[in-house]
Amino acid sequence: MELKFPSMVSHLLRQLNFLDSPIDFAEALPVYVTGKARETMKKIEFTKAEKAEIVSRIRQYFDRELDPIGALPAEFLLDFFSEHIGPYFYNRGLRDAHATFLKKMEDFGEEIYLLEREGEKNG
Repeated sequence: MELKFPSMVSHLLRQLNFLDSPIDFAEALPVYVTGKARETMKKIEFTKAEKAEIVSRIRQYFDRELDPIGALPAEFLLDFFSEHIGPYFYNRGLRDAHATFLKKMEDFGEEIYLLEREGEKNG
């Protein structure tokens, strides 16, 4: 029985519903690989320094493009975007990582195929 690496990948992807439905890599992969219940996205948290930098950039943007806002409204805006908009960016990052992973798996399959040797012919 000959196993082709690309067909094994296709089978795995179908099992994870990556080919038949929208990608939910964050949901499917941890369960398949670890056998554990679905892991959810961690809450997006920033260090004090990161938060200060982001709030500063938000305030600069509002100063330039809209009406100036204080630090507290900028922090509320950051919290809103982190909670409600952040998951969209997170999911896009997962999809990009998934696409890169699939490309590397295809490359890997091709490399394995190139390493295969034909069996000796009985004469």
